Amino acid sequence: MKPRHLTYLLIVAIGLFGIVTAFADTTPTDSPVAFAPEKSYDFKPVPEGVQVTHTFIIQNKGTALLRIENVKTG
Repeated sequence: MKPRHLTYLLIVAIGLFGIVTAFADTTPTDSPVAFAPEKSYDFKPVPEGVQVTHTFIIQNKGTALLRIENVKTG
């Protein structure tokens, strides 16, 4: 291999490494992170016909928008 080709190959390899490293550094930090201090709540026995409510606090500790979809009760 000629020295000129080796130089070009080295420049391309360093450039690709820089691109991969840049994506690896930004992807995990640019995501939502849901945090709920209270995972469940026990309503105890409730008389029939009485409406009960409870508010769960969910914080986004990430840097991207947190979307809460498909909530299901158990």
